[in-house]
Amino acid sequence: MASISERRQSDDLYESILALKDLESCKRFFNDLCSPTERRAMEQRFEVARLLQAGTSYMDILEKTGASSATVMKGASVTFTAQPESGYRLDHWVVNGENAGSAATLTLTVDANTTVTAVFTQIPSSGGSTGGSTTEPADETPFTDVSADSPYADAILWAAKNGVTQGKTATTFGPSDPCTRGQIVTFLWRAAGSPAAKGTATVPADVAPGSYCYDAVAWALENGITKGTTDTTFSPDAPCTRGQAVTFLFRAQGGSASGAATAFTDVAAGSYCADAVAWAVESGVTKGTTATTFSPEDPCTRGQIVTFLFRAQG
Repeated sequence: MASISERRQSDDLYESILALKDLESCKRFFNDLCSPTERRAMEQRFEVARLLQAGTSYMDILEKTGASSATVMKGASVTFTAQPESGYRLDHWVVNGENAGSAATLTLTVDANTTVTAVFTQIPSSGGSTGGSTTEPADETPFTDVSADSPYADAILWAAKNGVTQGKTATTFGPSDPCTRGQIVTFLWRAAGSPAAKGTATVPADVAPGSYCYDAVAWALENGITKGTTDTTFSPDAPCTRGQAVTFLFRAQGGSASGAATAFTDVAAGSYCADAVAWAVESGVTKGTTATTFSPEDPCTRGQIVTFLFRAQG
C-alpha cells in the first residue's frame, strides 16, 4: 500500500500537469521532467493505448508504433487478423498451444506471456493431386515429434482431424508434455461437439472469460465432470494427473461403476478415482503404467489423454 507521502507526491505531479495552460508549456514541462528516451517511451505507450482503444489490430499497432510485443501485451484486448499469402488459407489459430478456431479475426485478452500462431494450409488446385503433390498422406500426422510407429500416432491423427487439438504449434504436438487441467477439459468438450454452456454453473475466478478453456470449464462444471480444485478455483494451468484424467473421462462418457477391484496396488478401493480406473481398464481405455500400477498421481501427458479419448470414442 502506498504511503501518505507517496500519494501526496503523485497528487502533486498530476495537479502540476492539470495546471499547464497550453501545448508549449506542456512540452517544456515534460522536457524538464523526463530524459528524451523516457519521453519517447511515454509517447509510444500513449499511442499504443490510443490504437488499442480504437480497435486497431495487434500487427498494425506493432507496425505503426514500432513498439515491442511486451509493450502492447499488457492485459489488453487485442484483435489478430489472418493475412494468408496467395494460394494459402487460414487453417486455425493456436493460442498458448491450443486450437482457438478458424475465424478470420481473433480477439482475446493477452499479456506478455501469450503466444498466438496463425496456421495456414495450401489451397488444393482444382485439377486434383499430381505426382508432385506435397500434401501429407492421410495416415500420417503433421507433427515432427510424432513418429508413424508411436503408440499415440493414431490417436493424435484422430484428434487433429476432429478438432480436439491441433498441437502446440503447426509442426509439434508435445506428446510427452504434461497436460493441464484446462487443456484436458477442453479436449473433452471438443470431443463432445463443443456444446454451448447453459449458464447454470459459476466459473471460478481463475478461469478468465474469453480464455481458451472458459466454455469448456463451464460445460464440465454443469455436467458434473469436475467440481474444481476448491469452491473458488479450477487451477486450469496445473498439471492434470492420470487419476483426474480418467475420472473426467469416466464422468464425461457417463461410465457406470462396476464395483470391481483393479489389480493396481496404487489405487485404493475407496479412492476418488477407483471406479474410473476400473471402468477405464474394463473399457480398454488404458491398462495402466505396469501390470500392477496405474500411477494415479503422475501427470497425464498430452499423448496419453488423446489416446484415452480416442479409445473411449470406440
